Amino acid sequence: MSSRKGISYFLSLVMAVIITITLGTLIFASSTGLLGSWSTNRQIQIVGAYKVGNDLKISVKNVGNTHVSIIDIEVFDATNNMSVSILTPTLELDPGKAGVVEAPNAPVEIGDYLQITVTFKDGSLQVFRCPVQ
Repeated sequence: MSSRKGISYFLSLVMAVIITITLGTLIFASSTGLLGSWSTNRQIQIVGAYKVGNDLKISVKNVGNTHVSIIDIEVFDATNNMSVSILTPTLELDPGKAGVVEAPNAPVEIGDYLQITVTFKDGSLQVFRCPVQ
């Protein structure tokens, strides 16, 4: 009569491979945002800065999967070293939605490079650079 206790080496190897594949798939899926309900991805994109008449219009899009609250948008004209004031620098954007902020009578020209600093409700910020179109 044999008194072997425990599992065989082959069975433990198969279990280790299954656990490794499962954990690897979960880590990959969460890092790429495939598990949208498990991970929140707050990400915005400056679609463009446009000179329309004398006004500057900046289009901001929420490309993440969670609501974004922007409390301030600062615009600095890097070409001419001057600050540009925004009329209403706050935005509330749901996932996939876009919004526009406007600077009336902005002293910018087409081709000027802007540095756009976006401040979120939690105090974090993102900085973008884009040309005026």
